[in-house]
Amino acid sequence: MQKVSSEKDYSVRAEILSNDEFGKITKGFNEMLVQIQNRDRELNKYKEHLEEEVKKRTEDLERLNIRLEKEIVEVRRMEEVVAKSATEWRTTFDSIKDSIFLLDGSGNVLRCNKSAKDMLNLDYQSIIDNNIVDLIYKSFIEECGLYTAMKDKTRVSNILKIEEKVYQVFFDPILSNDRLLGFVHIMSDITEKQILDENIKQIQKM
Repeated sequence: MQKVSSEKDYSVRAEILSNDEFGKITKGFNEMLVQIQNRDRELNKYKEHLEEEVKKRTEDLERLNIRLEKEIVEVRRMEEVVAKSATEWRTTFDSIKDSIFLLDGSGNVLRCNKSAKDMLNLDYQSIIDNNIVDLIYKSFIEECGLYTAMKDKTRVSNILKIEEKVYQVFFDPILSNDRLLGFVHIMSDITEKQILDENIKQIQKM
């Protein structure tokens, strides 16, 4: 019994020396040791299983962390690429001398370049989400090719005079499987060309 209590060795058994009351107690004690030994054996198995499971879960988490770190690096790289591409696109878009408006299917402005902003003498906030007819064509409905382009789903070109300026304007539909998504509206300042043509005509008449 001392070995059991001091060393927690439940494999030892007490010797049964008689069949009397003391022998029954000894037998009961041995049966208790068997139960404790079996319990410890099950506990040790469970502990080993738990340790293996914890080790496996830890390894899985480590692999997951490595994968997530790689994915985060890739996402950041892609964000940098997208941001760089967007900057390059905006720089190119704003460097075009013609006024360009990207419109939705109803003619509302989704985006415009710097030339368009400068032509209207408005800030971007005052242009975006407003209809191109309200911005430019209220007094020039006949010259506005939006509705014809909307109806025929084809490019429409007109000449538009605004004060001293002359523009050649285009409405180019954006289509997907014959479904109208929007328009690219371009306004090219041809004032100098018009003046030059008039001068040439005057010279030819002389």
